[in-house]
Amino acid sequence: MVPITGTFTALTDPVLSQDLVNGDPDLDFGTVVGTAPYSESRTVRFENDGPSNAIEISTATVSGDPAYSLADIAVNGSGGVILPQTLAVGDYIEFTVAASLAAPASGVTGNLVIDTDAVGQDENLSITGTFTEPAAIIKPMSVVSPAGAIYPATTGLIDGVGLSGGGTSGDILSETHAFGASANSWHSNNGNGPSTEMTFDLGGTFIVDSVHIWNDNQNNGVVNRSVKTVDISFSTNGGATFGDLIDDLGDFLLPTHDAGGTGVTPVSTLSFPSAVSGVTHIRLTDFQNHGDAYTAMDEIRFGGSALPPNDPILGQDLVNGDLDLDFGLVAGGGPFSESRTVRFVNDGPTNAIEISSAAVSGDAAYSLSGIAINGSGGISLPQTLAVGDYIEFTVAASVASPAGGLTGSLVIDTDAVAQDKNLPISGTYGTTPKPPPVTNDAPAAGKRVRVTTPGAGYDGNSSVYHTLYLPPEWVPGQQYPVIIEYGGNGWTVEANKLGYYQSAGTGYIWVSMPNIDQNSTLGDKSDDFNTTSWWGSEGQSEIGAADDAAYAMATVIDLIENYGGDHSCVFVTGFSRGAVACGSIGRLDDAMADIWVGFLPHSHHDAWFDTGTRTDRVKGRASFITYGENDGGGGNSRKGVDFLNARGFPVESYELAGTVHTDEWITDASAPLASSLSYTGDPLVSDVRARMRTWMSEIVANKPGTSRISGVVTDASGAPIAGARVQSGLTHWTFTDATGAYELAGLIDGARTVTASHASHQWSPNTLNVTLAGADLTAQNFQATTTFPFGITGMSWDIDDDLIIDFTGPPNSTFEVRKSLDLLVSPFPTTITAQNAPVTTDGSGVGQAIIDAADASGARGFFQLSEPSP
Repeated sequence: MVPITGTFTALTDPVLSQDLVNGDPDLDFGTVVGTAPYSESRTVRFENDGPSNAIEISTATVSGDPAYSLADIAVNGSGGVILPQTLAVGDYIEFTVAASLAAPASGVTGNLVIDTDAVGQDENLSITGTFTEPAAIIKPMSVVSPAGAIYPATTGLIDGVGLSGGGTSGDILSETHAFGASANSWHSNNGNGPSTEMTFDLGGTFIVDSVHIWNDNQNNGVVNRSVKTVDISFSTNGGATFGDLIDDLGDFLLPTHDAGGTGVTPVSTLSFPSAVSGVTHIRLTDFQNHGDAYTAMDEIRFGGSALPPNDPILGQDLVNGDLDLDFGLVAGGGPFSESRTVRFVNDGPTNAIEISSAAVSGDAAYSLSGIAINGSGGISLPQTLAVGDYIEFTVAASVASPAGGLTGSLVIDTDAVAQDKNLPISGTYGTTPKPPPVTNDAPAAGKRVRVTTPGAGYDGNSSVYHTLYLPPEWVPGQQYPVIIEYGGNGWTVEANKLGYYQSAGTGYIWVSMPNIDQNSTLGDKSDDFNTTSWWGSEGQSEIGAADDAAYAMATVIDLIENYGGDHSCVFVTGFSRGAVACGSIGRLDDAMADIWVGFLPHSHHDAWFDTGTRTDRVKGRASFITYGENDGGGGNSRKGVDFLNARGFPVESYELAGTVHTDEWITDASAPLASSLSYTGDPLVSDVRARMRTWMSEIVANKPGTSRISGVVTDASGAPIAGARVQSGLTHWTFTDATGAYELAGLIDGARTVTASHASHQWSPNTLNVTLAGADLTAQNFQATTTFPFGITGMSWDIDDDLIIDFTGPPNSTFEVRKSLDLLVSPFPTTITAQNAPVTTDGSGVGQAIIDAADASGARGFFQLSEPSP
C-alpha cells in the first residue's frame, strides 16, 4: 500500500508522488478547495518508466465516499480508452478523479485501485482530503458592541439580512444591500462614535488582509451617516489583548441614494497595508462618518485566508543517517483525527536487518497498526529486511482538543549492531509559536511593546521607537542576556523575528532596533522617524549610522539599568540590511563594538562595505553566520566568513539548501536539508536553528574572546563597601556584593579604564588603567580615601506644592532624582522632569532637589537619589 494523503486547503496544493516501477515520482495527485457546494477534479497519471517491462492495466476503480468518481481514461494523451490497456516503456495512462458534494466540511475519503499484471505492482492508492469552504471571505462568528446604540442588534451586521443574496451566494462581494433599517444594520446614538467599540470573533485563526463594509443608506434619504474611517486592531490570543493598530486605512465610500426609494448599496472594500497573521478577533474603534451626527453601517465581512497548518517532517533511518523515515501530523480542528504511514528502508549497503518489535509510546492519543513489508500487509513481527526492503507502520493520533499538541516515541528494535532506534514523533496541532503582537502597553513579562528610550533625545517623539520583549519568566532584579536585532530593507521593527526564534521566546530580552531618518532638519530630533530604507553605511543615503548607534547605545544602557539586561551577554543579530547593520552600526566605533558578546548576521555581512577596519573590532569574539543556497546575500555572507577566518576570529557558518533571501527559514521546523561550511553532516534547517540556540548558550556560559576584571572595594579603614558601582566602558558595569567584591565579565582586549563610585565615598583617584590581553585580571582593588554620610535630611512642601528634598553626600557630586509610581513595578526608576535632575551637592556636601508639583502629585510616588549613569 502506497499512501497518498494530504490536507487540501485554499492555500496548499500538495504534489504527492509514487509510480508503479522504480519509485520515481510519476504519479501526481492534488486537490484544492472550492466554494461550497464543492466540485473539483484532477488528473492522476501513471507512467511506465522502465527499464524494460511492459505493464498491463487491467482495471481501475475508485471506491469509498460516493463523492468520488472516475472518468476520462486516456493513454499518451488520447482519450476514449477502455481497459485493459498495455503500457510500453514510456507510455502513460491518465484518469480523471473527481469529488463533488454539497457540504464538504466533513471531508471525503476514497481509494483508487489500479490492477496490473506486473509482479508486485498491484497498488491500492489511498486518496484523502479535507474539503472546507475557502476563507477568502471571513464571516465573523459573533460581534459584541457596547449598549446605547439605536439599533443595538449588531448581529444584523453579520447575518446577511438585507443582502441581495442573503450572504450565501457564491460571490458575496457582488451582492448589494437594501436600505438600512433596524433589522439589518447598526446605528449609533453617540454621534461620530469615537468611544464606540465593536469586537468581532472570527471563530477561528486567520490571515486577514482586508475589510468589506456595505455602508449605511437609509430609506429616509440619509447617506452621510455611513462609515468613512475607523481604527482597526487585531487579537491573536483569543481576544485577550489587541495590537497591530491600523489607524489610517483610508475612506469607505459614501453610498448614493435613489430618490425613488429603491436604491441599494454595493460593498466598499479597503485592503490593509499588509496581511496580519494568526488573527482570532478584530476590534473596530473611533468611528468617523461622512458628516452626520450619527454613525451607521449595514453589513461587514473580512478578507483573508485560513492559517496554513503546521506539518513537521521528522526523519531518521536505521542504517546510515539518510532521511528514509518521513512522518508528519497536520493540524485539524477539534476533534482531531489523523493517520500517517511511517516507512523504514534497509538501504544497505550489505546487511539484512531484523525488526524484532515496534511500539509507539507517549501520549495516549497515539496508536500503531497496519504493519506491511514492501507494500504487503497482514505482517507480524519479527521480520527480516533484505537490502532494498522496506517496512511500514500506520501511526494514528486522535484527540478531542489538539491545541496542546501531542508527543510520543516510536521504538524500533533490530538485531543490527547499534541500530536500535528510539525515534521521537511530535506535532504541534495549531499555529506555529510566534512572537506576540506588538502593543503600546507597559513593558511586562511575555509582552512585546513599543518603547522610546528615555534620554536618547526623542522624548515626546513617538515616531522613533523600538520594540521590547521581556521573556515570560522575567522578574525585576534578575539578569537576562539580551538580543539586539536590526531588520531587513523595507522591514518595520514590528516585522522582525530572528531574535524571538533564536531564543525560542524564553530566557532572553529581545529588542528590535530602528533605523532613524533625520528628516529635513539635521540636529532637530523632534521630527525624526523610524525608516525602513537604509543600506548600512555612512553616505549610502541621507541617514547615517551615527544616530542609529547613539540610540542603540542609549537603549542598551537602559536595558541594563532598568530591565536586568546582562552587560556581559548582549548579542547583535539581523537579516539582510540588518545583517549589514551588525557591523556598520554594531562596530561603528570602539565604544559600540565594546557592547557585544557575539554576532549573528543572516544573509549579508558588513564585509559588503567594510575594508576590514570594522571587522577588526570583533577582537576574537564569535560569530554565527547563516545564508541561503539561493540567496542574493550569500556571497557577501561568505565574504564575511573569509574576513573573520583571515583574522583568526571564531566563526560558525551554514548554507541552507534551497533557501532564498528570507528570514522565514528560522520559523520552520520542517524546512529542507541544510549544508554546512563548518559543521560535519547535513543537518535539517531546524537542526541549524537548534545549533544556533546551543551556540548562544555556549557563548553566554563561556564568553569567548573576552576576559574578566575582578577585585574588591573598601573604605578608608579597609572595610568592604557594598553596592559600589564598578564600570569599564559605556555598557559594562556591576555592583559590589556584601564583601565588597566585584567582577566585570565579557570585556574585550585592549586598554581599559575601570571606575569605582559610591554615593557615600570618594576616591583619589577613582580610576584604574589596565590592559586586557587574553587573560583575566584579578586583584584590581579600590580603597576609598574619604567617607561622607549620604541620605535624606529633610522633606517639605512649598507654597506651590513642589516637593523639596534636602540631602547630603560627597561634595561637588552629581545625583539624579528619579521616580516610580510603585517600587514593585518595573521599570524602576523612571527619570522625572529634566529641570529637576540632575542635582549637585555644594562644597560642603549639601544638596537640594525640588520636585515640581506635577511630578510630586498623585496617590503614590517614590523618589530615588542615585548617581547618574556615566
